Amino acid sequence: MSAVVGPTLIFYVTELGGDKNDYGMMLSLQFLAMLIMTSVYGILIDTNGGKYTWPYMLAFSFGIISYLLYFLLVLIPPGPIAIYLLMLSRFLEGMGAAGRTLAYSWIHAMIPHEKQKTVITILSMSRTIGQIVGPFTNLLVIGINTEFNLFGVKIPVTSLNSIGILMVGSLVMLLILTLVFLLDPPQEDKFLADDRSTEKEKSGDKEKGLFYALTHFGIWFPIFAFFSVICNFSVFITAFSPVGMHAMEWNPIQISQVSAIGSAITFLGMVIAMVSSMNNVDDRWMINFGFACFTISGTAMYTNWVENATYWEFSAPAFGLYFSYPFIGPACRSTYSKTLHARPELKHITGTMLALMNQAISLGGLLAPALVARFILRNPEDVDADPFNKHELTAFALYVPILSVTIIVGLAYQYYFIYLPREEDSNKEADAVEVSESSGLLRVKNSSAESRASIIEISDTFSRSSEVSRRLSCEVMGIPNPFDTKYEEEYYSKLLEGKKGRVILSKMVP
Repeated sequence: MSAVVGPTLIFYVTELGGDKNDYGMMLSLQFLAMLIMTSVYGILIDTNGGKYTWPYMLAFSFGIISYLLYFLLVLIPPGPIAIYLLMLSRFLEGMGAAGRTLAYSWIHAMIPHEKQKTVITILSMSRTIGQIVGPFTNLLVIGINTEFNLFGVKIPVTSLNSIGILMVGSLVMLLILTLVFLLDPPQEDKFLADDRSTEKEKSGDKEKGLFYALTHFGIWFPIFAFFSVICNFSVFITAFSPVGMHAMEWNPIQISQVSAIGSAITFLGMVIAMVSSMNNVDDRWMINFGFACFTISGTAMYTNWVENATYWEFSAPAFGLYFSYPFIGPACRSTYSKTLHARPELKHITGTMLALMNQAISLGGLLAPALVARFILRNPEDVDADPFNKHELTAFALYVPILSVTIIVGLAYQYYFIYLPREEDSNKEADAVEVSESSGLLRVKNSSAESRASIIEISDTFSRSSEVSRRLSCEVMGIPNPFDTKYEEEYYSKLLEGKKGRVILSKMVP
C-alpha cells in the first residue's frame, strides 16, 4: 500500500492545498493509528481463543473505507477541509495496516520457533515483491485524466486519486482470499488443557504480566531495535519525495523508479538473509551488519543530498537503507520470538507481546515523520537563499548513524555481559554434577525439569481419543502399560470419567 501511495502523496497533498508540514502530519497520523490498533489486534487474539479470521476482516474493512475516502476527496474543494479528510483517510489506513501484526502472531503460533526466521524472511520477501510492483502502478495511472458518473455525481479520476480505487479492489480481493484460505491454529484439547493447568498450579508456575516482561533485556532490546529502524527509515520516507522534487526536479515517476529499484535491492537482501538463516548464521551478526549499513547510509544522506547532486549521489544512500532492513527485521523478530518461547509464564499474553513489537514500529513512525518534516527537512526557499549551505537536510539527520551505533553497542553488551556469563554459569553447574552409576545419561541444566519423562507425559501432545486407543492396543498385544506414578494414576482416573473413556477402558480394567 505505502509503495503505491507513497511516491504520489506529497503531490496529492499539494493539489488539495496542503504543504510539507501537512504531509509529515499525515505520515504521523497513520502510525498513530497503527500504534493504537496493533495492541487491539493483539488483545483480540489473546481473548478470542486464537482465531484470526474476523480480526483480519476488521483490518481489511478499515483499509477499504480509507481508500474509498482517498478516491472521493477530489470532490472537495482544495483547502483545510480537504486536508483534514485526507488526514482521516491516512488514519483509517493505519488502522487497517496495523493488521500486519496478525501475520506475525499467526507465524508464532503455527511455525516451530527455530524455523521462524526463515519463514518471516519469506513473508518479507513477498511484501518486497509488492513494493517492487507497487511503484510501477504509477506508470499505469500517470496518464489518467477522465471522469465517470455515479448516481448523477461526476467524479474526476486523475493520476493521483485513481490509486484509491485501485487499492480498494486489491483489498477486496485479499479479503475474499483470506476468508477462503486462512486456517486458524489448532485449539488445544480442553481435557489436556485442564490437566496442564492442574500441573501448572502444582509446580507454582504463575503467569506474569507485561511490566514483568519488559524488565528483561532480551525482550525490550529487540523492541528498541525495531523502534530505531523505523526512526532511521523515517528520514528517507519523509524527505525523499520532497528532496527529489526540489533538488533533482523529479516527478512521481522518477521517484517511483528509485523506490522500485530499492525494493529490488531489498529483495536481493532478503535472499541473502534467507540463505544466511538456513545456514544458521547467528541473529546477532545479521543485526549488526544491518545497522552498520544504516550507519553508512544515514551519514551519506546528509552529505550527499544537496542541490544539483548526481543520480548516484542522491540514490546510493537510499539503496543502502533498502539493503539494510532484510538483515535486521527477521533476525530481530526471531530473537524476540525465541525469548517469548523461553518464558512460558508469558504464554497468556503472547498476542499482546507480539503486538508490542509492531507498536514500537508505530511509535517510531508516529514521532519521527513530524519531527523530520519540522527539524530535519529544510524549506526549498531556505536552501535556494543560502549560498553556502546547499544541504537539503539539517545536521539533525545525523541521528541515524548515532542511533545505529547505539544498537551495535547494545548488542555487544548483551553478548559479553549477559549471554556469556550465563553460559559460563550453566557450564559450571553442569560440571559440578557428580557422575556415578545412578546418574542419568543426560545432564539436566534446568533444575525445575523433571528427571523422569514417562510415556504418558510425552503423549500429552496427542488427543484423548488417541491416548485411549494406544492404551487399548497395548493391552490387546499383551504389552504391559503400568500406571505407576501419581501423575499417571490421576491421568488414568480422568480418562475413566468420560463416557467414551469408560466404555473403551472398561475392557482394560479387570
